[in-house]
Amino acid sequence: MTTVLAPSAATGESDDDAPRPVTDEEWTPEARLWLARSVLGEVGWRRPEEYSAVAWVYATRARSSKRYTFTQMVRTYSAAVKNRTNQRNPWLYELGPNMMRPPSWPEGPRWEGLHAVAWGEVLVWANEWAAGKRPNPCPGANHFGGLVDHYRAVAKRWTRVKCTSKMRNRFYNSLILRPKGKGGTWRWRRNRSG
Repeated sequence: MTTVLAPSAATGESDDDAPRPVTDEEWTPEARLWLARSVLGEVGWRRPEEYSAVAWVYATRARSSKRYTFTQMVRTYSAAVKNRTNQRNPWLYELGPNMMRPPSWPEGPRWEGLHAVAWGEVLVWANEWAAGKRPNPCPGANHFGGLVDHYRAVAKRWTRVKCTSKMRNRFYNSLILRPKGKGGTWRWRRNRSG
């Protein structure tokens, strides 16, 4: 299944008519920072293609939700940023809009030059994504997770989404095909358990 985003005011189109995943009202400095922290925590350093796939899942889920804004969806859905207690990377919460070393950055990895530049790249990527310059590499996905999440996806009969490049995470669509009525008419219905 492929999802095509048609240009509309609801998606906050830019002048060049590229589909924008979030509206200008939703794309705040706070949204940028939480998205950047989340994709870094979920995917790791220097994987912009997978950052885009994860971000498009957040945008898809936020658009279909009447309950969450984009920023709330990122902070609710992302395991990397939703729970600050028992966090294995406390420095993730300390990453700011500049390239300053987080106070809890570990002793071993070098921040200055190496990771500071990489964090800057994540922030630049976030702005490019919000401007519609980073296409969705996993069209149709509305869930993602690692190998541990695969068994839940199989049990719920989610469909694995084919991405345009190799990803660390697995991407799924939770819409499943179920029979409707005696006549065997089929229609797409959202899996309510996921």
